[in-house]
Amino acid sequence: MKVGFDAKRIFHNQRGLGSYGRNLLQGLLKYHPQAQYYLYTPKIKSLPELNLPWTPQHNLKLRTPGVMFPGFLNGLWRSLLINQSINEDKLDIYHGLSQEVPFNMTSSRPRVIVTVHDLIFLKYPQFFSPLNRKIYTRKIAHACANSDTVLAISEQTKSDLVTMLKIKQNKIRVVYQGCDEIYYQETVEPIPRSINNFQLPEKYILYVGALVPHKNAMAILKALRLMKERDYHLIIVGKGKKYYHQLQEFIERYNLSGRVTFLSNIGPISNKQLAAIYRLASLFVFPSLMEGFGIPVIEAMFSGIPVIINQQAGLSEAAGDAALEVDVNHSELLAESIDQILKDKSISKNMVEKGALHVQKFKLERVTSQVLECYQQLLY
Repeated sequence: MKVGFDAKRIFHNQRGLGSYGRNLLQGLLKYHPQAQYYLYTPKIKSLPELNLPWTPQHNLKLRTPGVMFPGFLNGLWRSLLINQSINEDKLDIYHGLSQEVPFNMTSSRPRVIVTVHDLIFLKYPQFFSPLNRKIYTRKIAHACANSDTVLAISEQTKSDLVTMLKIKQNKIRVVYQGCDEIYYQETVEPIPRSINNFQLPEKYILYVGALVPHKNAMAILKALRLMKERDYHLIIVGKGKKYYHQLQEFIERYNLSGRVTFLSNIGPISNKQLAAIYRLASLFVFPSLMEGFGIPVIEAMFSGIPVIINQQAGLSEAAGDAALEVDVNHSELLAESIDQILKDKSISKNMVEKGALHVQKFKLERVTSQVLECYQQLLY
């Protein structure tokens, strides 16, 4: 079996869509190495924090436009001209990992699968420009119409596809996301508190995610200034521009600079380092307004720490009954919830135990086998 992937995000996105693609490919290479895999990307950008665990080998090939192809036409190659490479490689399956497939891919072979992560741009249009909403809608609608199977990463995403884009239910299959196995590998060595030249504090709350408005990291800062437990630090792992400056302005206004650290500003963070950061945290807070799934939630639960989520974010599938669901925009309530978990070790212990049981369904081997089953059903 020959499977090709739209791999742009694998090489360029540290989290989110990039993590999804890397985790899936890592699982396929490990648990189904007899197949042939092809990565199609406009260009290769291997950042150390991406933690790419593979190199081109007998069952893994990289495909790019080539040195003679002008860089400014990379998007055109990915959307329209990629079919030449796909035909030359004689693929059985083409998998669009990030909500799109080439616009001229309509033939019966290769069979086509697209993964749709979320429709946040339609549910929270205020965070996206009219042009971007139009582009995203067109790409997803085309991808769903021209794919044999649509993989939704949650039942919530499936429901949104049916109600908002009128995609037929029988075309959609839900396969949850997994995470890198490093988050649940047993470690016997003590975890050092020195990560990336930064000495982690003894007690800290953790947030992992992009610094953009709909991820809502501001909600944690607002709760931080109201907390009774004053000896806990807030560690933020994530990047952004405009929203980052808004967070910094709030920190300065309320004199929180001594209690907040943006760890990503210090340097790149690999999955191995992030796994250690999770395990040393006292609590993980994920205040996102909406998620298609929420990989950081399962990373935190695999890492053995309690989790607070926004009760309105559509995270119930990732979190199950193991996380505490709170109206995170009610700052006093969020502060009280954080204080309670940090103070009452029995509550924290119970949440961790529930989380450890719940996330077993998201282990990489299981998720990979479900995707592989989708491939096989299309071919046999």
